[in-house]
Amino acid sequence: MQTREEKKQAQAKMSDSKISAAEEMPAGVKNLIVVNPEYKKIICRAKGCGRAIKAVNLRLHLQNRHRIGFGVAKNASQVARGFRWDEDLWGNVQPEDGLAPQVGVAVKDAFRCKRCRQYAAIFPENVDVHWDYHGHGVTEGDKAEEVRVQTWYGRFADGYSNSYWVVDESIRWNGEEDSSRELKSKPRLVEDECKRLLVEESRVVLRQYYVKNEEYQ
Repeated sequence: MQTREEKKQAQAKMSDSKISAAEEMPAGVKNLIVVNPEYKKIICRAKGCGRAIKAVNLRLHLQNRHRIGFGVAKNASQVARGFRWDEDLWGNVQPEDGLAPQVGVAVKDAFRCKRCRQYAAIFPENVDVHWDYHGHGVTEGDKAEEVRVQTWYGRFADGYSNSYWVVDESIRWNGEEDSSRELKSKPRLVEDECKRLLVEESRVVLRQYYVKNEEYQ
């Protein structure tokens, strides 16, 4: 079973490939969405958004929420639909705590229970209620620790949500961190190869898109 540290390493190694795949998109589309092949998500990067949008909903989301023109919104939708990702369990797939932030997704301050480290909420008072309800017992000092969280939904409820995951912003998406020199010397994992194939699949879809839209070639 892959350890948390190995997952951090795999995520860092994959970042360059993700960025390369994104750079192959037409400029108008690239400025609007982030393709996340690892979790099969399309992230809207329009102003003030930072949420994941299903491919089937992307065009209307861009037009109605962000007032994007029909042509550009349609192009973005065609790219997203081209991946043919199964989105039936769309909301249930999310990163584990402690990884780098997902590119394009909004990040917010939050508080996590120091005892179980499974409960995160926007206000520390929610952690106090959680602590008492689950009988975590007496402790000295604060019951909550400050963390940074993300959610695919782009909105943060006032209290608790199981859609939050905790991120480590010390891990940067260019693959650099304090131990980056050591990471580069380690062999690739089998999972890295699977993720690389996902990125290659993304590139194939984009190339097919270019063939149908010669003005972007």
